[in-house]
Order: sequence, then structure tokens, then C-alpha cells
Amino acid sequence: LSRAPVRDALNALVKEGLVMVKPNVHGYYALDINSSYIADFFIARSAVEVPATKICAEKFHTIDHAYLKECCDIFRKCYQTKDYNAFVEADRNFHMFLVDFTKNSFLAEMYAVINRTMEYYSSLSLFYLKHYGCNDVFNNFEMMINEHIAIYNTIRFGIVDSAAAAAQRHLDTCYSSFIHYYFSKGFG
Repeated sequence: LSRAPVRDALNALVKEGLVMVKPNVHGYYALDINSSYIADFFIARSAVEVPATKICAEKFHTIDHAYLKECCDIFRKCYQTKDYNAFVEADRNFHMFLVDFTKNSFLAEMYAVINRTMEYYSSLSLFYLKHYGCNDVFNNFEMMINEHIAIYNTIRFGIVDSAAAAAQRHLDTCYSSFIHYYFSKGFG
């Protein structure tokens, strides 16, 4: 096996955010997921998604309410039927729609940068759901479903400050749940 296919594969993993190249150090390194990294990731998500949600609420009269509601409904249905692949995809579609709807190129570019880590976060969430399902005593997924609905409702009625607060509350729930699941199950 020549080095070129291996290097190409590693570079593809770097682009996906699963492998890192450290400055001034030769070689490739596995992504180091620790509590600090996750905290930084959720701060970045908040910096993009909270203002995006606020903008959506400000433009509530032009937003595609039906699509946003459908995302919430699919999210709930997939969770209830334990279709975890579709559950994770519906979650990502919901959040991506909020950012895309703003038509703000800066928010879109910032979201694209954290999208690599979002892919990894989604993969770990999917792993957790497939292995532990919804029977965990500390389960917060039902709360997350309700938070999506709260975000939808505040946007639908154009309640700007409440929309931003609902988005922040949702991201806080996601962060605390991820930290709990990730580190309590011995992944970190």
C-alpha cells in the first residue's frame, strides 16, 4: 500500500473533524474529546444558533412554519419509534434550518466551521441512543423534544427574546446531557 491513499484518507478524516493535525508537529492525531473541548463547542453553537433563532423570530411572518413544525413532529416520532438515525438527522435539520433561514452569510460560515464537530457530536449521540436507548434513568431526550417545540412556538408567534432564551436553554440541556452521558458511560 502506498502512502498516497493513506494520506488521502487521513486528510478526509481531518476535513470531517475526526482526526487532527497539530501545528508544528508531524503526524495525525485522534480528536481529543474532553469537557473543555465540549464546553467550547457548545459556546460556539450558542454564538451562532441563539442569534439565528432570534432572527427567525424577528422574521416570523416569512419563515416556513410548516417545515419547522414538521421537523419537530419528525423529531418526536423518530424518538418514539426508536428510529435513532432519523432522530439525529431531524435534530440536525431543525438546527440547520434556523441558521439557513437567516440568510446571514457570516452565521452560515461560522456554522459550517463547527459542522465538523457537529458531525462527531451527532455520531456520539447516535451511538449512545443505539446502545442505551431511552431507558436511561437520566434521559433528557424527551425534554429536548419539548424544547424544539418551544423554539418553534416562540418563532411562530415572533416572541424574539423568548425564542433566544428557548434556544439557549435547549443548548444548555444538550450540553449537560452530553457531558453526563459521554463521561458517565466511560467514553471520555
